[in-house]
Amino acid sequence: MAQLSFLKVLDAGMKALALAKFGPALGISNLANDVVFFPKDVALRTIAEKRGAAEIEFISVWREGMALDWARQRSPVARRGFYLNYVDENSKSAIVNVKAVPVTLDYNIWVWSRTLDKIMQACETYVFWQHLDPNLSLLYNNVYPLAFDLHFGQIVDESTASMQFEKGLYFVSRMPVRIDGWVFTLTTEGTILKVILQLFYNENLSTATPANSQLLATITTDQYGTIITDPEVE
Repeated sequence: MAQLSFLKVLDAGMKALALAKFGPALGISNLANDVVFFPKDVALRTIAEKRGAAEIEFISVWREGMALDWARQRSPVARRGFYLNYVDENSKSAIVNVKAVPVTLDYNIWVWSRTLDKIMQACETYVFWQHLDPNLSLLYNNVYPLAFDLHFGQIVDESTASMQFEKGLYFVSRMPVRIDGWVFTLTTEGTILKVILQLFYNENLSTATPANSQLLATITTDQYGTIITDPEVE
């Protein structure tokens, strides 16, 4: 099975976050039917095909760009990555190292409605959102919590008010969001759970091998050198 890119996870997280923030103002709540991940130029047709009707109240999201964040490239996480603890006995014998690359991700969120007041409520939500320690929260590997800082910009009106007699009247506001994100990749290494030390005796060192030597004792220690079983003396 192909591995899902972490960028796609971030895109899905931004869709869900946009619905959670602006859905109440628009009166929508269904992620599958009320949010599309497409640029504005094709979002209206895409939502109509998805719903089977020309209904305007919806949200569209699109990632406009991505760039390596050089300001965070020298951080310890970017330089060395980090290690994950094992979560059960089956994963205890593996060391999982996560390599991380810092990136900035620029998204645009468009809120659509035929009612101007709904758009105004969404704009107010966007402004207040900036005062609430905004971040995108995800679980990595279904265990480890991540929180990515969000940054905001200027709300832009992209409604058809000036062209309502040619295109019809609906209201659209674009709200930019930048994520201080990371792109991850996993590497798995084996780990030492125990060390077995065997002591042999042979007077002829030049030809000594375990096969032709006398086994004197077997000692088992953990990965830190602590003896976990008493020596077995032969």
